[in-house]
Amino acid sequence: MLRPILQRVTIRLAICDNSDLFREVLATVLALEPGIEIVGEAINGAEGIELARTQRPDAMLLDVSMPVMDGIEAIAGIHEASPGTAVIMLTGLTNSVVRERALAAGATHFIEKGSDFPVILETVRSAVADRAT
Repeated sequence: MLRPILQRVTIRLAICDNSDLFREVLATVLALEPGIEIVGEAINGAEGIELARTQRPDAMLLDVSMPVMDGIEAIAGIHEASPGTAVIMLTGLTNSVVRERALAAGATHFIEKGSDFPVILETVRSAVADRAT
C-alpha cells in the first residue's frame, strides 16, 4: 500500500532501452497514467547515465542488454549522477544470474518486458515508494 502523499505526487520516470518501438510504446502508455511524467528516453546505458544527470528522475526503467553500455554496467553511474533514482531493470532476459547481478549492482526491482502494463506501473510506484522510506 502506497503512503497517501506518494499517491498525489507525480513520478518523474525515464526509460532506457535500445528498442525504439518498445521504448516509445512504453512511454506512450505510461504517460497516460495519472501521476506519471516521462522526463526522457535513452537508447543505451551511457545515455541513461546522462539522462539521470540532467533530469534526476525518480525512477528509471533500464534494459539489461544494450549496445555501447549495458544496463548493469550503467547502474553505478546512474546512482552517482542521481542518487535518488530508483533503477528498475526491465528486460527480456529471465536468467537468474542476470537478475542477481542487476540487484547486486543496485537495481531496486527486476521485471520482465512481457509483464502487463499494470504490473510495470505498480512496480514503478512501488520502487519510488521504497526509495522514499
